[in-house]
Order: sequence, then structure tokens, then C-alpha cells
Amino acid sequence: ATETLDKALTESGYSRAKAKNTGRGCAVADWVSKGGESYALLQVDADGVLTLSSAVTDTGPGVFTMMRQIVGEELKVPLDAIRVEMLDSSKVIKDTGVRGSSSTRVHGTSALHASRQLRAEILSVAGQLMDASPEELIVYDGGVTHGRAERRMTYGEIVRAHGAPLMAEGHYVNLADGPEASLVAQVAEVEVDAETGEVRVTKLTTAHNTGAILNPLTHQGQIDGAVVMGVGYGTIESLVYDESGRVLATNLGEYKIPNIRDIPDLHTAILQSDFGSGPYNSMSIGETALIPTAAAIANAVEDAVGVRIKALPITAEKILIALK
Repeated sequence: ATETLDKALTESGYSRAKAKNTGRGCAVADWVSKGGESYALLQVDADGVLTLSSAVTDTGPGVFTMMRQIVGEELKVPLDAIRVEMLDSSKVIKDTGVRGSSSTRVHGTSALHASRQLRAEILSVAGQLMDASPEELIVYDGGVTHGRAERRMTYGEIVRAHGAPLMAEGHYVNLADGPEASLVAQVAEVEVDAETGEVRVTKLTTAHNTGAILNPLTHQGQIDGAVVMGVGYGTIESLVYDESGRVLATNLGEYKIPNIRDIPDLHTAILQSDFGSGPYNSMSIGETALIPTAAAIANAVEDAVGVRIKALPITAEKILIALK
């Protein structure tokens, strides 16, 4: 936690001199990944095509991309060589779904187990066909190579010689949260107009201590998306009800969310740990960047003009009332 905080303070220039009515605020948080249960089915057919089947519904974090990456890593095939089949809930015993930054841990691990089982099955069948022990064989580029005999068979050739597709099932179940925590420290920099109370977030630095990063692009996408949500939560979004409990905003024109003009200069710093409950020691990242953002902005506003806003969103009206 200390390392993460130091990284955020250093990367943001927290202690540098700043202009009048400019403030910097820091906030820290952690997130413990959620457990769950999932099944992954994996098959390779006579054409050498791998099919990954799962009942998980991808709500946006790219869980099938991650699962396919893990299959590709274990069986040494490119991503586009792996088909995806979405199963309904009647085809598996249980699937807890995507929740609480759990998809890589829960569904990635079931894909990992299925991949390693299928890999062992492929090596066993290839060993019989090549008259070799599995230990003498190498999985590489969509096939199996017998180094000593200088012989190679593709997955398709192995399945055709075997006479039937090769299949494996991966199952993961661990309903306990954590035990490790994904840590985050953020520094928001704001400019406040002391005459109108208008606040503008100009820079947001987010530092994370997390596990192995399996897909840098989607990992950063989760962070950026969460930070922007945090800026909206902290400065723009307000869910107003009438006396009967009905939401007054009828559309996104009335319920404002951040657009491109509201997004500050974003900076990310990552510290990777060698532990985590997901595949290859990975750790959750989806929620962490959202949690401290509004608090960091509130601290920055106080640093800029000396008033503490205790209710979200932090609007010009609230700041002006506090200043007066």
C-alpha cells in the first residue's frame, strides 16, 4: 500500500507548486476479488479447430477474449484459431456469472483447467501415434512435435488418426473472496473558479498494485472506464427522485454523464505483484479505479479553495454556497 501511494504521489507531481485555486487531492482504496463457480468445455476437431464453450455472459469486460487467450497460451495457437460457443444454463451444473471483477479469476481458471486437461489428452494420443512418451513431445504452433524423431503432427492430424474429437472439461469453484487485495491510490488535480464555484478536473493519476497483467489493452480499458465513471460520480451524476420514489430524469439528456470534454488528462502507473488468485497470478482490476475518484476530487477541491463538500456530486452550486 505504501509503494502504491508513493507511486501516485510521485507520478502526479503532488508536491509541486501550483497556481491559485488549483488543488490536488489523494485517496486510496482496495478491492478484493470475488469468488465463484464456472465450467469451460474445450474440444479440438478433425480440422484442428478448437472450440471453447461456456455459459458465462460477457457483460463488457471481454471474458471470452481472456478465456481464449489462456487457451491459446496453453495450446500454442493464435486467438483466431479458437471458436467460442455460448451455452445456456441448462448445459452446465452451475455458473455464477460475471460479478465483482471475478471473470478472469473464475472463468479464466476454468478455461485454464480445460486447456491443461486437453493438452494432456493431445499429448497422450500423439504419444501413442508416434510411439513416444508424452514427455518427449512438444506442443507448438497448433500441433505436436517429436524432437528426437523429427516428426510433427498437427492437432487435426492427431484427431483424424484418433478417429474422434478430443475433449476436456474445466471446472473452477471457490466462493471465497480474495484473499489478496488489488490496491489503488489516486491523485486528482482540479481548478476551481472562486467566483462561480465551477470545478474542473484537469488531471487524474491512478496507481495500482495488482497481479500479472494478461491483456494490457483490456486491463488499461478497465482502468480508464472506471476513472471516467468516478469523475461522473464525483462531479456530474445526480439521481433525483420525486416524493413517490420515481426517478425524475427520463433520459441521458437529463441525467448527465461524462462526455469527452469532461475527461481529464489520465495517467496510469502499475506495480505488478507475483501473487493473485487468477490464472498466472492475475488479480482483479475492474472496480478498483472507480472507488477513490470522488474522494480524491473532494480532497482536491478543499486543497484549492478551502471548503469541504460532503455530498455528491460536487457541483458549482455546492462549492459557491460553502465559500459564502
